[in-house]
Amino acid sequence: MTWKTHLTIGTLVSLPIIASTGMIGIFGILGSIAPDLDIILGKQFHRTFTHGLFFLMFSSLGISVINKNIALIWFISYASHLFLDSLTKSGVPLFYPLRGKYGLRLFTTGFLFDKLIGICGIGMIGLYIASLIII
Repeated sequence: MTWKTHLTIGTLVSLPIIASTGMIGIFGILGSIAPDLDIILGKQFHRTFTHGLFFLMFSSLGISVINKNIALIWFISYASHLFLDSLTKSGVPLFYPLRGKYGLRLFTTGFLFDKLIGICGIGMIGLYIASLIII
């Protein structure tokens, strides 16, 4: 998935928490793009350790020491990132450092289905915000 799609879906899953707790939900948005920060280390590290379940658990537990609510939204949005990437042909190394990538491998990152998910996510965000305004 592209970072735009991850950001959109991360925002979508964080909206209910943002609505009820305020700024804590921002950590959900950050969690949705955090796995791709591995690219800073170089392309050879992309979709390695930050795309594994160990890093998801380790980062969530570390955050829970500071705030359990932040850790929960971080976990949910980070997991959404891993799920979305598992839909791509590249898959994800869920059990890193063990070899093997897993996923449904339905489509290629950046192409039609990726964009459709992003557009649907934007539409759902709009509907959610509209429902808050109308009620």
